[in-house]
Amino acid sequence: MVTTKPSHADVSIAEGFALMLETACEHFEILQRLIRQEIRLVAGNGRADPRAAFSVRMVLAKSFVFHVMRARRICEHGAGSLTLDRTERKLFLEATADVLGVRDVNEHGFDANGTSRNTRPSMHQHAADSVMVDETSMVLLGDQQIMMGPLNLYNIYRPTDRMRKLAGFDSLPG
Repeated sequence: MVTTKPSHADVSIAEGFALMLETACEHFEILQRLIRQEIRLVAGNGRADPRAAFSVRMVLAKSFVFHVMRARRICEHGAGSLTLDRTERKLFLEATADVLGVRDVNEHGFDANGTSRNTRPSMHQHAADSVMVDETSMVLLGDQQIMMGPLNLYNIYRPTDRMRKLAGFDSLPG
């Protein structure tokens, strides 16, 4: 039997980390542009489609949460393969820690059996804005106030974008 080398190089842990950071930030930035109405979803008949726009916003928000969690896992378990300062890794992990609960509810909150109390949707009060929202919903109060469960996603985007500047595609060697 003859084995051949794959025609593509393996993706390094650093490249995977960069990809997760870039994708998370890109999806969040597109979400912000939709909220600011810099982008509009228009049907084939030329009319805006508000239902589609809301669905796309939700998909982008959930994708952001998913990719931040993937980046966190790589940062946590692949630290030896990343050329990041330990303090920077720790700051990123601390700043994004609360994403885990929202991600778990979105992925497991409606499982038929085995759902724990920690993965069921529950209402969270955002006191300053008098808003209540669960982990499977989203309330938009502006492009920097995007509430999902206990989170303001903008507060997760900021440290994720900082990490993207440190470990995203622009930081990788040629």
